[in-house]
Amino acid sequence: MMFDILKFITILALVMFAFSCGFHRLYRFYGSVHGYMCDTYGESSLKIVSCARPHGYATLLATAESLFWALFGMGDLNMLELTPRASPEGVLHIMGKPVFTETLGKIMFVMYHVIAVLVLLNLLIAIMSASYQITEDNKEVEWTYRRLQDVMFHRRVGLTLPPPYNLLVLVKDVTGWAWRRASPWQRRRDVGSHGNEEEEARIAKTSEETYKMVVERLAKRYILRRERATNGTG
Repeated sequence: MMFDILKFITILALVMFAFSCGFHRLYRFYGSVHGYMCDTYGESSLKIVSCARPHGYATLLATAESLFWALFGMGDLNMLELTPRASPEGVLHIMGKPVFTETLGKIMFVMYHVIAVLVLLNLLIAIMSASYQITEDNKEVEWTYRRLQDVMFHRRVGLTLPPPYNLLVLVKDVTGWAWRRASPWQRRRDVGSHGNEEEEARIAKTSEETYKMVVERLAKRYILRRERATNGTG
């Protein structure tokens, strides 16, 4: 489930980054002029956008922030309007209203909401539903497998002794470890056995694989018997 959420967040971040690059590329000039006019003359070059806050698409970081808050209905639609205002002293005056840029920006904003809110949200619901269905289908196998693992673990030698007799196993292990450390003959034997480490690792790996295979077969056998008993054929 967490992997599905991380996958959705990654896809959403890629979509937001792509649209952020597009909006920043489209509105970079007007945002830069807006910032310069507000800093120099205290008056924006755009009629609707005020100097109380910077333009939402002037920088890439500001664009990503604006698109993020737009997902929660907190976006400022005035940033999409490019109606020019007469500049003081005629500096950096925008000649005419850029209708094409403004229309394209609004279309991109609608596409962003459709993709980010409708498509990706439904994709998240579908992914999580599929994961839940897979978990629901495998719950019997998983439960039986974990149960048999616990049973096999607690049936090992030394783990079934009641207290305080289980301390004898600990004393035995500590004594054996101390004997191997203190005995010169045992140390020489340990040094001579380093060449068989790969063989021992291979045997241990084979034993682990055999153990897992046995547990899986026991789990399937248990489920099969349970199904037969439920159907009345056992």
